[in-house]
Amino acid sequence: MTILPKLDFPKFGGRAQEWPKFWDAFESTVHKFKYLKMYLMEPSLTAIGGFTLTAANYNVAVDLFKQ
Repeated sequence: MTILPKLDFPKFGGRAQEWPKFWDAFESTVHKFKYLKMYLMEPSLTAIGGFTLTAANYNVAVDLFKQ
């Protein structure tokens, strides 16, 4: 069993306008995008290096590697 490192993630403070950005980042992290990037080596890391940590980009990255 692999133990993943502790996440250093900002907390949501309750401001409605910050919710969408926070939730997208949180959701993509929970879906392991941050962990995925931690376990990649070159050239795979470079292939998704410019992707921001969003749920949409997580799916794009996974699809890219599946191809």
